[in-house]
Amino acid sequence: MNSDRIWAGVRFTAVGGRCEAMLQRAAEQGLRIRAIRPKAGGFSAECPARHYLRLAPLARHYRVRLQVQRRHGLYFGLRATLRRTGLLAGALAFGLVIWLLQGLVWSMDLSGLSVGQAARAARALRAAGIQPGTRVTQQLLTDAEYALLDAGGEFSWASVNFERGRLTVEAAPAKAVPDIDSSEIYPLAAKADGLALSVQLEDGTPLITAGQQVTKGQILIDTSRAARDGTLSYRRASAVVLAQVSWQGRAEIPLVFEALALTGRHTSWYELSAAGYSLAVGRPETLSTDALVRQRHTQLSVLGLPLPVAVTETTAFEREPLPFERSEELARALARLQCEKQLAADFPGAQILTWQESSTLEAGVLFYQAGATIAADICQRAE
Repeated sequence: MNSDRIWAGVRFTAVGGRCEAMLQRAAEQGLRIRAIRPKAGGFSAECPARHYLRLAPLARHYRVRLQVQRRHGLYFGLRATLRRTGLLAGALAFGLVIWLLQGLVWSMDLSGLSVGQAARAARALRAAGIQPGTRVTQQLLTDAEYALLDAGGEFSWASVNFERGRLTVEAAPAKAVPDIDSSEIYPLAAKADGLALSVQLEDGTPLITAGQQVTKGQILIDTSRAARDGTLSYRRASAVVLAQVSWQGRAEIPLVFEALALTGRHTSWYELSAAGYSLAVGRPETLSTDALVRQRHTQLSVLGLPLPVAVTETTAFEREPLPFERSEELARALARLQCEKQLAADFPGAQILTWQESSTLEAGVLFYQAGATIAADICQRAE
């Protein structure tokens, strides 16, 4: 397809005068006139718009009357727009601004991470100073990688790359590091009185057997171990001694207590950040110290187009101290829960064999006592 017909072309008629001489002269000057069709007193034809401007003087010379029948092409469709210099200047200015803002973060790609990992990675990046609207430097990218690696040990490898406004984060989750055995040698002792139920030896010499009563502090597993020839070797003792132990716990729960409660009133304000500048919108002058403050981090967008501007929405929920009253049954349940948590802290993984409890109410306070018989590992490092 001829490019002149796409950009700018003219269809015209020529009547009167010396039409044949004009066409011959136009051909000598290299004017491209095509689709010539004879008509009464002349002809009709097409030519590029720029050649029509050169054809007009020839028509006057040979006394031929030209008349444009139709204009076609992109130029004539855009001519009204091209004449509006303000619109063109605005488009050029917009393109220049976009080009200058390529150094800012327009979008953050965390698609390679899970939802939870992406949220924690975004928090680590904000702590390192990177969010939408940040002007990125190589030092910032390096700091962001170190921040991801230091984020609670969740990632074993991290890479942060930036190109044309797009920040891409890649990271690999860390695997559990196996415990490294200490070279220090020590025996295992009982951390409570009890009846040994079983002895599961891994290393060392057992000094007790199942069914034997043990006391707190008694050595259960020694560090020496005899070979077949009777030679003794010394290594750190390792074993699980399951014993039946009696345990007691106490808790005090008041029936009337005071706590901070939400009043239903809240205040929100926003902070816009871009290119190292920030603007607070609607921030209150004073804020109660009892308020519950929550933040939400988003990116400013207009008609679905994300802009390099970070938006921090802060909401402060008003709270005030109010008296509350709990029932005796609820207080007893809370006390039982406290005792169970204490038991789990004292003997991790213990199995409860029996559970006895008692409680008394004095001056609005529930005094709770629990006694349990458990089966648990009683080994601990000997002092």
